[in-house]
Amino acid sequence: MIKQLHGPSGAVLLGILMIALAGFGVSRGLSAWHTDLDRKISHLETSVAKVAAVADRRDGLRRDLAELKQGQQNHSLLPGAGADLAAAALQDLVRQRLKDSPATLESLQVLPAGPVENFQRITLRLRLTAPVEALPLLLQQLQFGQPVVTILSLNARISHDKLRVSLDLAGFRQGARA
Repeated sequence: MIKQLHGPSGAVLLGILMIALAGFGVSRGLSAWHTDLDRKISHLETSVAKVAAVADRRDGLRRDLAELKQGQQNHSLLPGAGADLAAAALQDLVRQRLKDSPATLESLQVLPAGPVENFQRITLRLRLTAPVEALPLLLQQLQFGQPVVTILSLNARISHDKLRVSLDLAGFRQGARA
């Protein structure tokens, strides 16, 4: 049969076979290229969606930035035009956070305010009694929420099955002056 393929008909048949093989190779290459393009398009669509989400938040972020630049209320900071008003706000906040607590507030003392970079630290000294098992919940109630309150020092001792706690906690207000 190979002898019969010599000549023009053999060349035509060989040409057709080569074109078919080349077409198969090109088709396979195009398929891989198409799959790669689909993957790249999917990745770009995801990136565009992320950029669009940031763009959607742009106006809110600009508004927040403008408020910060104008010195408007930051909910992480204590309110009050001065240290005395901020201390009063912190006292109210502590009483509110301890309202549903098993702890009893025995005393509360306002300590001198002090500058910390561009802020003013307002510090309170608390003396509390509470059941021993209530300490983790008590600390959580005092620290978590807005405005932010930080426990600076803690001293605890057990007396007659009650925990006696003395702690200094601080909140911050905008501005370094009283």
